[in-house]
Amino acid sequence: MLGAAQNHTLWEVLLGVGALLVVLVVFLMRRLVAFLAVFEARAKGLVELREQASANQAAVDQLAASGQALEEIRSEVHPPDNGPEQEQAR
Repeated sequence: MLGAAQNHTLWEVLLGVGALLVVLVVFLMRRLVAFLAVFEARAKGLVELREQASANQAAVDQLAASGQALEEIRSEVHPPDNGPEQEQAR
């Protein structure tokens, strides 16, 4: 009779440990899902930031091209000065 009672107690302990493990696994899974949600939100933010940076890069390229065009227009409107030799020729 004593062996059956110990066996029954052992099963109760094992069921209790199993229940604790199930609770622990559920807790860890919820933490993982929450972490992945935060990770996904930050990744989306980085993608948006990358898109904005590439748009800014396109604007910088256009700005460089417009600077060259403005320099060409300025040289057409105001020809370069050749210094004192040009003034003496006049």
